[in-house]
Amino acid sequence: SFNSEWDEKALHEIMAAQKAKIKELKLAKSKKPLPQCLTIIDDFADRPDIMHSAGNIMTTLFIRGRHFGSSCWLSSQKLTAISTVARVNFRFLLCWRLRNQREVFSLMEELSAVYPIDILHQMYETAIEEEHSFWYINMVAKNKDDMFHIRFEHKMQLEDQ
Repeated sequence: SFNSEWDEKALHEIMAAQKAKIKELKLAKSKKPLPQCLTIIDDFADRPDIMHSAGNIMTTLFIRGRHFGSSCWLSSQKLTAISTVARVNFRFLLCWRLRNQREVFSLMEELSAVYPIDILHQMYETAIEEEHSFWYINMVAKNKDDMFHIRFEHKMQLEDQ
């Protein structure tokens, strides 16, 4: 399904069908791989009814989606416009050059439990240094030394301090 506008009803129907299929296969103790569903939500930062509603389908996708084989990719030009529920459930971040210091600071604050802000800022600057480069952050890495990368190509490692 492809939708150019937000269609909560269609998303509910897709997720209900996905849940039913997963439940059916689990009850049958099927050896088949469970079907997966990917929802891509592209830049609805200007819609607080989508990004900050506690009771909409996007919240369900981020909180319970993994239980029924559903993933959600969220694209936004503004980190602070994304709901806290979504941000705390991110499995990875891809960050290109940010447009203002407030967004940079928000990102650094978001990650400040991992490393001090000055180190994170140096990592960010290094990752975006080259044209078209981005900072890949694996939020579910078992070790913080495995979290930060330049693109998908180079793991960032801190020198011994």
